[in-house]
Amino acid sequence: MKINTPLHNLIKLDTLTLITSTDFIQSMDTGSFRQSKIIKPNGLNILNHTLNTKPKGLKRLSVNETFGKVNLSVSSKILGQNYHKGICLKTLDQLRDEVAKYGLTLNRDFIYDSDLKYVDVKKDIETSNTNTSLYLSTLSSLVASKFVKATYDNGISFNEKIKTNPIRCTIYDKQVKMKKDKSFFKNINYTKSENGLLRFETRLPKVATIKKYFKSNKLIDVLYKSNFNSQVFEKIIDGQTKFKAMINTSEMTNAQEKNFAQIFYLNTLYNGNFQQIINHIKSKYRSKTKVTGLRAKIKKQLYKINNSKKDFKLQLLNEIREGLID
Repeated sequence: MKINTPLHNLIKLDTLTLITSTDFIQSMDTGSFRQSKIIKPNGLNILNHTLNTKPKGLKRLSVNETFGKVNLSVSSKILGQNYHKGICLKTLDQLRDEVAKYGLTLNRDFIYDSDLKYVDVKKDIETSNTNTSLYLSTLSSLVASKFVKATYDNGISFNEKIKTNPIRCTIYDKQVKMKKDKSFFKNINYTKSENGLLRFETRLPKVATIKKYFKSNKLIDVLYKSNFNSQVFEKIIDGQTKFKAMINTSEMTNAQEKNFAQIFYLNTLYNGNFQQIINHIKSKYRSKTKVTGLRAKIKKQLYKINNSKKDFKLQLLNEIREGLID
């Protein structure tokens, strides 16, 4: 497969779950696995082998002998010193070697015939300001009408508002997270950045979601992609940064000013919750009244209002945007 993008710019995974064929097993230390048998009512005898231990970064390793499948679930912590590189094309050989240490050696060609069931796509961004709360505060001010926002200590998540194959994007202060696992990061000599460090991570929790965004759930196909998190970020922003801030309403007509004032008030009342603002305004109309273009009109007003906020810093969003481009 030929690509134009340099290897170091391709996608990096923090976590993955995959299935591959037992045909790729070169050797297996059965003593490292516990064996279980399940006899189905139809007489089918299912034989499964599961790794006895749970080393750092290796969440699950099992071999289903009956169906000829190897199940592997890992995080980039299994890479030790190369943790920061994530699971990518450059670290696949090491991933294979690390798994082999625990009793299962796979032929290198397994990477070409592995189906992904779950992935977290990661990107670490060094920020110019060490106070990452400034970035998180600005992110929390986004309208993000296609997502449900949830803020928590040192982070924020955006959950896509669709029933079929939604994604979840989480942005948090990576250095705060590192403090919760001091021993691991100390052992790999992973030092803190002198600048701020934001982790941007998008979760694709099932096969259909992976196929939706990557057109394939093959490990090798996904790892040859780039700029995925950048595309997710643009979806979250939804063009909001293109609108000029508006505080002075003197150039508006009386009707426009009243409309603007209403949105300004509701934005404060519902703490920026777009759907609640929509529901409030719709409740003022008769049930059979068609409200054409209401969402677009409200979004436009909210974008102008949010861009007027003192804590809404466009340069911080642009810094995140630039940091996400591979």
